Amino acid sequence: QLTSDFDSAAMLIDKIDETSSLLHEQFNSLLDLSKFDAGVITADHTEFRLDALLKNIVDGVMPEAQAKKVELHIFVSPVTVRSDMLLLERMFRNLIINAVRYTDKGSVSVQARRQRSGLNISVIDTGIGIAADDQQRIFRDYYQVSNKARSKGKGSGLGLAIVKRIAALLEIKLTLKSEPGVGSTFSVHVPGRAVV
Repeated sequence: QLTSDFDSAAMLIDKIDETSSLLHEQFNSLLDLSKFDAGVITADHTEFRLDALLKNIVDGVMPEAQAKKVELHIFVSPVTVRSDMLLLERMFRNLIINAVRYTDKGSVSVQARRQRSGLNISVIDTGIGIAADDQQRIFRDYYQVSNKARSKGKGSGLGLAIVKRIAALLEIKLTLKSEPGVGSTFSVHVPGRAVV
């Protein structure tokens, strides 16, 4: 009986902790959205190593990917960009976390490709994919694909709304290619130059 009571208490504590984390995430996201919409957030452009920033994000998300048995890879050569480091970090963190959360098997990869006009960073997953008529809606506040039951594991539904606002503020191009049952590719074009 004592063991059963202990297990029940442990499960309750886990649920409270999960709910608390979700509420904290939602509050911070709502606060960010209100700041964007009020025009309070401005870009602070500096030069920084984008490859190091992306590696830090991937390292932070790796435990969640490993828990789901989803492979998470990064293919980014050393590169310096001039942009707002904190805003780009938030944008890519949201994209990578979303890719892991909506991928139940297979892999998520972060890839960079140099172009004449800068750098194209893609977050590619083998997840559930997004139907054509959902591909604009996913950037709306609280909209989530395939989460009608509001599963806590899928987040608050504000991540991509914040991504869209950051892209608009930084005037960077954000594109999406996706097919249901195959996966999704979110690509961000960032002006940059190779590290010498």
